[in-house]
Order: sequence, then C-alpha cells, then structure tokens
Amino acid sequence: MITGYSNTISVTTSAPSLLLDLYPSAAAAYSVRLLRSAYTGSAIRVRRSSDNTESDIGFTALGNLDTTSLTSFCGSGDGFVTTWYDQSGNSYNATQTTAGNQPIIVSAGALITVNSKPAILSNQKSIANTALSVAPPLTDFFNYKINASLGGAYECFYDGALLEANRGFFGRQNSNTKDVIYDGAVLDGYTSTLNQTLATNLRNGSSSKIYKNNSLIASGNSGAYTPINGIRFGKDNTDNTPSNVYYQEFIRYSGSSSNISGINTNINTYYGIY
Repeated sequence: MITGYSNTISVTTSAPSLLLDLYPSAAAAYSVRLLRSAYTGSAIRVRRSSDNTESDIGFTALGNLDTTSLTSFCGSGDGFVTTWYDQSGNSYNATQTTAGNQPIIVSAGALITVNSKPAILSNQKSIANTALSVAPPLTDFFNYKINASLGGAYECFYDGALLEANRGFFGRQNSNTKDVIYDGAVLDGYTSTLNQTLATNLRNGSSSKIYKNNSLIASGNSGAYTPINGIRFGKDNTDNTPSNVYYQEFIRYSGSSSNISGINTNINTYYGIY
C-alpha cells in the first residue's frame, strides 16, 4: 500500500513468506534469519572474547538476525558461536562448548558478512549436534562460501558428527578441486570457487544428486551409509579435515524433496547467491 501527499510517500510492504512456513517438516534447520513464524527462540548463542560472557541473539521484527544487539554485546572484541539453534522444532541445536574450537561471527567488533548478510566463519573450528539421525533418502540445502583453501586432501564443510560408518560428508576434494558428497563412495560435484554457493545434496545411494545454485550438476552413487548420524559444521566427524568457510543456512529434510527448486529460490531470494 502506498499513501501520501505532496512530496511525502509512506510505503508499507508485507514480510516475505518464511521458508519453513512454505516448506514445513524439516528434520533440522539452522539459519541467521527466521525460518518459521511459530519459532520463538533465538538464532545463535554467542560468547564474547572480552570476558567470556554468553548471550542469546534473536531476530528483528523483519526476521533478520539482530545484528545491533550482537555487535553491541561483543563491543570491540570477537564474538564466537557456542550454539546454532535448530528452528525446525525438533531441538537439534548445534553446540560447541570448548572456547578454542568455536566458529566466529564478530571479529574485532565487526560483523562477519557475506553479500551483506551475517555469516558464521568456521576458521577450522566446528559446531555440532550428535543426536540428529536421518536415514537416506534425505535432502540438504547449504549456503556457503569458501574463504580460503587449506590445501589438504579434503576440506569438510559439513559431515555427520558420530561414527565413520554413519557419515554424510560434503566438502572439497583437493585432488580434483571438486566439491563432492561422500557417504561411502565419492560423488564428484563441481569445481570449487571462492564464490558464494547454494549446494543442494540429495543423498539416496546410487540415485544421489548434487545441485549447484539450483542446477543439477551430478547424479550417481554417493554410497549407502544409513542412517546419517549427527551434523557437524566446519570439520569432519573425526576433526581431521577442517575447512575455512562462511556459512549462513543449513536445512535437512527427510526424503527426496519434491520442492528443490522452490526451496532454492526462497534461499536465493534472501541471500542473493546466484
């Protein structure tokens, strides 16, 4: 609605539909934006470097991360993420209790961003939930950006958080500079770049698929580990293959999603990825 007189114009717009209102029943959902209108919790819990005090950081009225409260809380120091809250309603919060292993979101008083939106930087650290357990087929949506290559054999963007036999690896395979998924067999995806990327990974044994920015890139066998137990961001489940990546959103659905294009479009509309 537009109202006004003379040279004064007042504009009122309705808030965009939230992703989990449009596409409900996610197994787990983590984001720096509000995903579900019924969710009343916070986005993240942050530890500030000045005195190690922790605080929950929520959302603004428009559903964005409350960055004003975040930077005010951190002051001129750093802010480390101790909890990334699960907005699905299933309480699979990702946590890291060891201060030296926590990813960062505020550096020397400055909010870390990708494309003007808040971002968590793994910086070879990790945050995890070990209780989340989903048997393939399952569909992951992950918004990330490589900060710099670490040069190892692999770099893990996210993985299962428990046993090797129940993993769900997504990361960079440096031997062929590809971003790949691995659940017992490697399915090559696409050549890694330093651009912000939306990865959609359908894990379904020999019928697995990898999408990049809403385009199907690869189909084939990613292995048949079942179920995938836990979720860890920033390192693999043994902490041996870390990564240096920014990430903003991860959503896991049980099953082979029939709404891949719609979900990808919603994520891209907010973050401006591709």
